[in-house]
Amino acid sequence: MRVLCVTAMMWVHVNPGLSEASAVTTGDYPLIGAVFGETLGRISVSLLSFLSGYLFWITASKRPFEDIAQRRFLSVMVPMLVWSTLYVLLASAQTAAGEGATSSVRGIGATILDFVNAVTGIAGPTANQSLFFLRDLFVVTMIAALLRPLIRHFPTSVGVGIVIAGSFDVYAPLVFRPSILQFFLIGAVLARLGVSITRLSQPMIALPIGYLLTVLGIVLSLRPELFGPMTAEVPSFVRRSGIAFLMMAIAASLVGLAPGLRIDRLGRHAFLAYLMHVPLISLLWLVWRHFIGGADLPAYTIFFLFAPAVSFALSVFFGSELDHAPERLQTLLRGKSFDGDEPKGPR
Repeated sequence: MRVLCVTAMMWVHVNPGLSEASAVTTGDYPLIGAVFGETLGRISVSLLSFLSGYLFWITASKRPFEDIAQRRFLSVMVPMLVWSTLYVLLASAQTAAGEGATSSVRGIGATILDFVNAVTGIAGPTANQSLFFLRDLFVVTMIAALLRPLIRHFPTSVGVGIVIAGSFDVYAPLVFRPSILQFFLIGAVLARLGVSITRLSQPMIALPIGYLLTVLGIVLSLRPELFGPMTAEVPSFVRRSGIAFLMMAIAASLVGLAPGLRIDRLGRHAFLAYLMHVPLISLLWLVWRHFIGGADLPAYTIFFLFAPAVSFALSVFFGSELDHAPERLQTLLRGKSFDGDEPKGPR
């Protein structure tokens, strides 16, 4: 699931972006952009948050808060800050060389605080907006660690309460995307209740639930007057939940239909792939645009569909080479160190 989620999230960030005119947004193939980018790509944030919350409860529910904070800062925030800084510096250097500023760099103000926020996301989106998810994920993990007594004794109440509270979008600037908090805590609650993801993702279970929730979310979006101040949030939550179930079924089907494929072996490279994918895809885009052409051409659909897979493959190669680097450098670049497939750093 982690490999599928990270790959799908990359479709949101394939150059020149879903908000720009291209063959898969305003051209001849808008369904491709709608399905892979706006649907699978954006919903993957919710499913990945759910998985993070589930695994958090299994691995860290009994650890001291200070230990959780230290481990998660080293494994999530440190590499996020490193790659975010590299992105801002490289994009700024590209601008200084006369290549033109990216929209994210144009949005950075002139003060030190503006630069700090562009790197860390303390008060708003990072310059590399894909890394903004990690900022929220770290904060949400700290919130979940503080809520452990409530989750342990009142799991169902916490689950219901967080869904309702998240529907009002009242968490900013603590958490900018409430769906991350919602799905993370739901994952922790289900782990506390002993629900098995393996069983939950079986196609016989996940497909009908996913289909019904997805259709229900679409239907609810047609009746916004039912929800008052929660107008967009409730249908969105229901629809996200449905598509997350469908993606879980896809993952389970891949495991069942092609057990020899062992996609799970790529899981240890998924975080590095996520950290690297924006600069990697941007580099691939420069090469593609030079030799093939712009995003308005029909051939762009090939680039859009396959750039995430190529980016992930390059990250696997880089990650395998990084295994031989000093542990400290590995931790800086991907949050933990490995000796082959064996993890050695903070988890």
